[in-house]
Amino acid sequence: MKKIFKSRRPIARLVFTAFIIFCLAVLAWDVKQNGFSAAWGALPAAEVDLPAPADDAAGNEIVLIAEQPSSGNAGADDAARADTEAAAQFASLRLEREQARGAQLKLLGDIIADPHTSPGILEDAEQRRLILAAAAEGELLAESLLAAKGYGETVVIRGDQNATVIVDQDIEISDAAIIADIVNKTTDCGFENVVIVNRRDY
Repeated sequence: MKKIFKSRRPIARLVFTAFIIFCLAVLAWDVKQNGFSAAWGALPAAEVDLPAPADDAAGNEIVLIAEQPSSGNAGADDAARADTEAAAQFASLRLEREQARGAQLKLLGDIIADPHTSPGILEDAEQRRLILAAAAEGELLAESLLAAKGYGETVVIRGDQNATVIVDQDIEISDAAIIADIVNKTTDCGFENVVIVNRRDY
C-alpha cells in the first residue's frame, strides 16, 4: 500500500498543477479580452447607514449642531481665577510674615534662656519679644477691622519703623486715610508711617 501511495502522489501533483495553470491561462485571456475590471466584476459601493434626522412635535426637521463653548462665562472665569490668585498670594504673604516672626522669637528665646546672657541684653531681648507679640496682635486686629470696613482681604506687616498694608483693590485718597488711621491705632506705628500697596505691585 505504501508503494502504491507513493507512486500515485506525483500524478496527483501533476494534475493539480495542470489545473492551476489552466485557470491562470483562462484568467489571463479574460483580462486581455475584457480588461481588468470586467474580469473581476464591478465592486459595489460601500453603503453607510446614517440615522434619519429627528423631527420635533410639529414635524419640522431638527438639525443638530455641535455646541460651541459660550463666551458668556469668560468674565466669571477670569474673576474666579483672580480670586484664587489673590487668596494664594495673601496666604503666602501671611506665611512669610509668620515664619520671619517665628525666627525672631526663637532667637530671642535662645538669648533669654542662655545663662551667660548679660542683664542688659536679657532685658532688651525680653522687651523685644513683647514688642513682637504686640505687633502680631495689632496686625490681626487691623486686618479684621479693614475687612469689616469693606476693604476685603488684606495683609498688615508691622516693621520697626512703619507698617505695610497690602490690599487687593485700588484705593482712593479718602480710603487711604481711613486705612492708615485704622492701622496706626492698632499697631501704633504712626499715621504717616503707614504704607499701602496693591498686591499686584507688591
